Amino acid sequence: MRPTYPAVPVCRATSAGVLFCHPNTIRHRLRRIESATGRSLSDPKTTAEILIAIEAALLLSESLVGSHLAFESGTEELRTPL
Repeated sequence: MRPTYPAVPVCRATSAGVLFCHPNTIRHRLRRIESATGRSLSDPKTTAEILIAIEAALLLSESLVGSHLAFESGTEELRTPL
């Protein structure tokens, strides 16, 4: 299981320890996410939506890699770039 910010206590110092980085790195990355999305991560709905989007993207990429490996063993190849 990959650790994510909300999966650890909502203390940035504790999160930094779990993720093996400096607390300022956590603060900076959270601000960058807020800047990129135009949404506040202090809103639980926003946080949930972002986490669902990340999980969906990860599942999709894992699915594509699995499909690619299955096609490599057959006669056809998957044309989707990885």
